[in-house]
Amino acid sequence: MEDTGRDDEGTGGVAQGFHGSENHGNGHGGDPTRAFEDLRAEVAVMRRAVEALPGAWEENQPPDYSPDLGRIAKGLAVVAGQLDTINKHPALRMTPEQHQAAVAQAGSGLMRAALQKLDRATQEAERERHQLAGLIGTVRKKRDQMLWLIALPVVVFWLTLFASPVVLGWLPFGRLCCKL
Repeated sequence: MEDTGRDDEGTGGVAQGFHGSENHGNGHGGDPTRAFEDLRAEVAVMRRAVEALPGAWEENQPPDYSPDLGRIAKGLAVVAGQLDTINKHPALRMTPEQHQAAVAQAGSGLMRAALQKLDRATQEAERERHQLAGLIGTVRKKRDQMLWLIALPVVVFWLTLFASPVVLGWLPFGRLCCKL
């Protein structure tokens, strides 16, 4: 194999450089002191980079979504429970014809109940009307009775007053009275 001055194995020329004193493009010219100084500089750069990693790691951390995700999970649990309740409702298992029959039955039941209430109210109103008619009749009778109780004695008094001389004149002893 021919030496092209490149490192085909990806080792950076380090392994071959220690085996011989040839210059393989590493720029040291075979000087071990210079190689160690370069290595020290590289290690120092690496150490600074590694030491800076925790700070950079802390700065670049994504926000903590745990509380938000917890609230979302609780909300989803509530929604899941509500959906489960809705899914268990018997109306969801009914066909449109069954819905129609149920609505018609409920409507007829409501109409029947309303009609019964109306009939009861009509009967109560009729009963109250009869009671009021009876009370009005009683009041009229009392008014007529009061009229008779007052008017009859007055009429009798005046009739007696005017009719008594005539009646007395027809009596056998009444002619004596009138001559005096």
